[in-house]
Amino acid sequence: MDQLDQPTTVLRTQKNHNWNQLTTAAAHNSRKNMPENADPERSHLNRCLIGGPDDDVVEIAKTRINPGRKIRADNVLGVTGIMSASPSYFRPTNPEAAGAYDPARLEPWVMASMAWLKQHYGDRRLIQAILHLDEVTPHIHFILVPIDERGHLNCKALQGAPKLMSDMQTGYWEAVKHLGIAHPQKGSKADHMTVKQFYGLITQATAPNLPAADEFTQDPPALLRTRQNIKAWAAKEKETQTEEVKIYFQALIAKSVLAERKAKEAERQAERERQKSAKLKVEAERAEADQIRAKQITDAMRDLDLALILQDMFQAEAIGPDSKGWERYRLPDGEVVSVSGSAWKADQAKGKGAINLMMELAGYEQNEFKQAVRDLAEVYGNEATSRALAGHQVRTAPDQVRTITQTMAPTPGASRAAERRFLALEQAAADKKKKKRRPKMNQRPVAAPSM
Repeated sequence: MDQLDQPTTVLRTQKNHNWNQLTTAAAHNSRKNMPENADPERSHLNRCLIGGPDDDVVEIAKTRINPGRKIRADNVLGVTGIMSASPSYFRPTNPEAAGAYDPARLEPWVMASMAWLKQHYGDRRLIQAILHLDEVTPHIHFILVPIDERGHLNCKALQGAPKLMSDMQTGYWEAVKHLGIAHPQKGSKADHMTVKQFYGLITQATAPNLPAADEFTQDPPALLRTRQNIKAWAAKEKETQTEEVKIYFQALIAKSVLAERKAKEAERQAERERQKSAKLKVEAERAEADQIRAKQITDAMRDLDLALILQDMFQAEAIGPDSKGWERYRLPDGEVVSVSGSAWKADQAKGKGAINLMMELAGYEQNEFKQAVRDLAEVYGNEATSRALAGHQVRTAPDQVRTITQTMAPTPGASRAAERRFLALEQAAADKKKKKRRPKMNQRPVAAPSM
């Protein structure tokens, strides 16, 4: 494999001077804070390698620090880091397929990386390590507390000098080089990139500028202006540009994947809104149907025969008509209710319709209208309602016939036929009054007559 195409190691660390930074890093690692460049549908593939997703990293770090020495304001409280490799290692046949990886290549890399991490820092310093498989390229995030052998915070002893940082990069490469992963070119831009810069390339609004071919990013230092030194410097500068080009394309691929994920999420959100709209439409139609049904029931209950309600529900006794022809009914408590068609009058009130009569006699308030309708509907269901409506028609038929016969122009034989129909209907009404009705159980307790 050409050295320029060979995958290289990725190892970045970052110092944290306050506890909030560690808490934020842990929330990112455990996906309590979901980054934009992560795919939520693949987050279940992530693995905790050290610690757990719900661990309080700050409290754990404090238990690792020797309490005998006060923490200074300039102390580094924790170190966050990331380990990975070039995409071409995880998916050699198609490095541009963001998010894809070969499990047969992933597992050896995870084992080698974790072995180096534990050997280099020690179990006492390591707090958390989580493998992320829901982003563009597999990588491992880790958090450690930078203590020395005495348990004192001492980040300088771990990575305070350039040689320590260089040895760290070389040590990690030696741990994974058997997998075919190369060491990044020393002095290159990729070699000195921080964790923040690494993620910045993936999520930034515009990709970095691509260096022009055969152009150097700076002029040779004056001290190197000898033929041999300039030639060596030019070779190194070309290697630096090569790393910049590779970083550019990695960022470009990551941006493409991020845009695709955002488009899919927008599509899923639109589908959720469509489903919500359809559900609301169904609920609105159901509510409208319920409202129509409620109106139908209310209209049916309003037209119920008043005499039937008085006798069935309130055990009223018919005592004959008054001087104006209103039928009178005496309730068990002695109150007399007079009825004429749909109109009624009691001792203290008068009105029209069965519902108002029900509310008056049962003592309902105005805001209990629906309850009165429900009470009537429970007693007079479909069959009973039809019976009550039929009774209402029989009771009002004589008046209707009388009105018709009075307004129609007389024709030979018509008045006699109308008179016969009138007499027949009137007789039917009289027979219905005389027919003994079986009283139903009272729906509401009737107050005892006052003494």
